[in-house]
Amino acid sequence: MQTPPPSSSPPVVTFTISPTFVLDLTTTSLMGSRAKLANVPKLHELIQHQARRILTARSTWKVALPWLAKLSDVQKELKVQLSS
Repeated sequence: MQTPPPSSSPPVVTFTISPTFVLDLTTTSLMGSRAKLANVPKLHELIQHQARRILTARSTWKVALPWLAKLSDVQKELKVQLSS
């Protein structure tokens, strides 16, 4: 087994979300059982919409494999990828 050359990119695992993913969230209230919350379904829709929007906007995550690369090397590589 040989170590990779220093010029090679650090090892990462890439997770990608399908554009047609199903988001199943549950929202609960900590306001108590006596509070009259008429807009809880609307609040649930707003929270779900924002979470879906954020996940869709950032549909790919790269996770460094810390036992195979230095964190600083991975951060440099990600900055290069984001700037291009």
